[in-house]
Amino acid sequence: LQWTPGYSVGVKEDKLGVRASNTSELVFQDVRVPQENILGKVGDGFRLALKILDFGRISIAAQCVGLGQASLEAAVKYANEREQFGQKIGRFQGIQWKITDMACAVESGRLLTYKAAYMC
Repeated sequence: LQWTPGYSVGVKEDKLGVRASNTSELVFQDVRVPQENILGKVGDGFRLALKILDFGRISIAAQCVGLGQASLEAAVKYANEREQFGQKIGRFQGIQWKITDMACAVESGRLLTYKAAYMC
């Protein structure tokens, strides 16, 4: 695929996750950008690209919090269904500690994600 001289799309990456969106190498070789196509200030592109990546990182953090929340809910459900020694395992203090630690980790991640989004 080639839209302008010197620009091409390179190798498509084989990723472990988020396979619904393609990630490919972008190749810029002696590309000339007309003045009317320049976004922002010349020489400021790297800073702008990093700023855009900040929003992607927050999105990934939010996905992780969602996965953590679903895992916590599954653990609580399992602890309230599984019986051992004549009672639900959720009544054992050791299991309660583990679930409490999970809940604290999920909530910490949620609040840190909110804070990061607020700071952007």
